[in-house]
Amino acid sequence: LQVNRNLLKLEFQTQPLELNWQPGFYEKILEFIRRDQVVLAPPSAGGDRFDVLLDLTKQAAAAYGDSAKQAAAQVFELLPDVMELTVLIASPIFQVPVQGQGVSKIS
Repeated sequence: LQVNRNLLKLEFQTQPLELNWQPGFYEKILEFIRRDQVVLAPPSAGGDRFDVLLDLTKQAAAAYGDSAKQAAAQVFELLPDVMELTVLIASPIFQVPVQGQGVSKIS
């Protein structure tokens, strides 16, 4: 690594790209987006189990907090100065289910 001007280059090529949407895909995404509250713990997790997990998390933070902060600082020192992202999608093919009709293929 250089002192400055480090470059991270990512390149994705798909030829052709074929996407098969499953029935109900859009509904699940829209349901997630429309949620008006964030759930921190699943409803099935009992209060006792959540408290135990919270206590374990506090113990781990107390035991390893300083070394975790040091590791995070080292990671931030190595972050690239410039990122380049290239995405090449050639000949995309979308297969979308149409209720009662089968599949619509768009290319």
